[in-house]
Order: sequence, then structure tokens, then C-alpha cells
Amino acid sequence: MKKIWIFGLTILSMTFALNAIAEQFEKTEDGYEIHYNAFNSNFLNPEVAKVYGITRSKNRALLNISVLKEINATKKIAVTAEITVEVVNLNEQSRNLNLREIVEGSEDSPAIYYIDDFKIYNGETLNFTITVDLEKEDNVHDFRFSQQFFVD
Repeated sequence: MKKIWIFGLTILSMTFALNAIAEQFEKTEDGYEIHYNAFNSNFLNPEVAKVYGITRSKNRALLNISVLKEINATKKIAVTAEITVEVVNLNEQSRNLNLREIVEGSEDSPAIYYIDDFKIYNGETLNFTITVDLEKEDNVHDFRFSQQFFVD
């Protein structure tokens, strides 16, 4: 049971730290929020990385995406999605990420994350193009973001 909340708590704490810098989410017109962050995988607790098969290294980053659906003004629930990610560096070298779904928590109140780790170089700026099919029902939302990574 301990394993179930380890990743969620780690990602949640990382998200709060990153949100202090900048809020990273996209809100759709139909009440969904797509939360995302990318960070150096070396920040992960070694136990968490091992449990979830994440390569922990200063030369690797982790992309984490979750989708919430607004039920009412005070309640949001995690929902499944089909997500594709293309990453392009400034030299126009492209690669696709293969996100894995992680489901934690109870059946009636799950936490759902989509993650993948990938190689980074010091000072590298990556442009992410993300396509999210909300609840896998042909409700597609696209967005982009750029991030510079440092390994030192």
C-alpha cells in the first residue's frame, strides 16, 4: 500500500515546487485541466524511481502529465486520456515519447499520471508538442511548451 502513494506524493511535491515558479497547465473550454511538468529525473527519490522503472540520472528528465475534469466549482476528478508527445530540440532533431499510464489511489478517487523519461543535454532547450485525446473520446486538445534543461 505504501507504494501506491509514493509516486503521487513525490510528483505532487515536485509540482508544488515548480508551481512556485510558474503554473503549468492548460485549461480547455469544456472544463478539463491538463497539468504537466518536466524536470531532471535526478530529483526523484531513488526508491520511487526504482518502483516505477524510471532512469534516475542528471542526464535524464521526466515528463509528467495528468488530466482533471471539472465536476463542479469545487470538485475535479482524474480522467484517462490518450496522449502523444513530440519533442524537438533547437537543431530540429525530433523524437516521440512513449508515455506510461500510472494509476494510484482508490477506484472511486484515482490519481492518474502519464510519464516518460528521456535523455537531456546541459543547456538544451526542448520544444514539446502535446496532443491529448480527453477521456479517449475524440475530444482532442493540442498545446506546446518549451523548456531549457541543465545537468550540472
